[in-house]
Amino acid sequence: MKAFLILVILGVVGWYGWQWYSDEPEELLVSEEAEVSAAPAGLGATMEARERRSENGRSGNGGSQAVESTSSSRSNGARVTLPPELQKLREAADARWASLRQADRNPVTDSQAIALARDYSRVLRGLYAIAGSRGEQERLIKDRLHPLAQAIFFSPAPYLDDETGFVVNYIVKPGDILDHIGREYGMSYQFINILRGSNPEDGNIRPGDRLKLFNLKESGYDMHISKSDFRMDLFIGGIFARRYDVGIGEDVTPTPAGTTHITAREKHPQWTDPVTNRVFDYGAPGHIIGPVWLAFDPKIGRNGLGIHGYTGDGQATGSRSSNGCVRMRNEEALELYRILVPCTTTRDGRFISRAPMRVTIID
Repeated sequence: MKAFLILVILGVVGWYGWQWYSDEPEELLVSEEAEVSAAPAGLGATMEARERRSENGRSGNGGSQAVESTSSSRSNGARVTLPPELQKLREAADARWASLRQADRNPVTDSQAIALARDYSRVLRGLYAIAGSRGEQERLIKDRLHPLAQAIFFSPAPYLDDETGFVVNYIVKPGDILDHIGREYGMSYQFINILRGSNPEDGNIRPGDRLKLFNLKESGYDMHISKSDFRMDLFIGGIFARRYDVGIGEDVTPTPAGTTHITAREKHPQWTDPVTNRVFDYGAPGHIIGPVWLAFDPKIGRNGLGIHGYTGDGQATGSRSSNGCVRMRNEEALELYRILVPCTTTRDGRFISRAPMRVTIID
C-alpha cells in the first residue's frame, strides 16, 4: 500500500512538472525574437531603459495629462492595416531581414542595413497617418528601427560596403579641420565625434584617420512631434534615428501645430521669462530652459518658441505645462543639439544653415 501511494505521488509531481516544462518553448520563442532585435549587444537594453524611465517619469503626473505607458501601448495595441504599398514594403523588408539572419549575417551592420533602415522609416512615417497605430509604431521601432539607428548613427560601424552610398568613409588629409569637414557634408563636428566614439567637443584629428560621414546638405534633419503622444521622432537623411519623450504647451499657451524649421542653435542660452520679461543668464537661479535652445521660425504662429531642456519644477516631459515650447530632458536636448547643425540669420535677413532642419508638429 505504501509503495502504491509513493507511485501516485510521483505520478502527480511528474504530471505538474511536465505541464511546467511544456510551457518553456513559448518563452524560448520570445527570447529568440528579442535576440534578433538586440544586435549589436546592448541596444535592446538601451531602448528598454529609455522606456522604463519614460514610464516612471510620467507615473506621478496624475490627471488627464498623463500619457499611456509605452509598454501598455505595445501589449494592448492591435495590429493595424497598412495601405497596400506600405504593406508590400514592410513585407519585403522583413523578408530581407529574415534572409540575412538565416545566412548568419547581422542585419544592423550588413551592407543592406541602410536600405533596410530607409524602408522601415518609410513604414513608420506611413503609420503616423493611421489612427490607433502607436503600438505598431513602438513595435517597429523596438524590433527594427532602434537597433538599426544605434548602429548607423551612434556607433563607429563603418558600413564600407553600403549599397546606397549614404555613408561616406572620409580619410583625413593634412591640414583638415574637423568643423570644416562637417560644413562640407551638412554635419556638426559634434555629430562626427559621436559617430567615431570620441568626446563630442573633441577637435583633434590626424592625417589618415577614417571618419564616418553622411552627405546631409540637402536631405538634412527632420523632427516629427506628436502632441497627443508627447513624442518627437528624429530622422537624419530621411532615416529614423531616435524617439524622444517631450512636453508641450499648456492649454492657455498651446504648442501650435504646423511646419517650421530651426532658426537658431544655442548652447547655454539666456532665458527671458515671458510673464515678467526678466532675463536670466544660463546657470543663474530662475533659469529653467536647460543647456540648449533650438528656436523655431516664428512663422509657425508665435514668436519665442523652440525646443529646450528643463530645470524648473515638475516633469520636463509627458505633460502640457510649458509656455508653448517643446521641452526635453536636458541630456537628450543636448544630444539633439549636438546632432543638428550650426545656423544663423545675417543682418540683412538671410538665413544660412549647413543643412535643412525641418520640424513638423501634429495634434
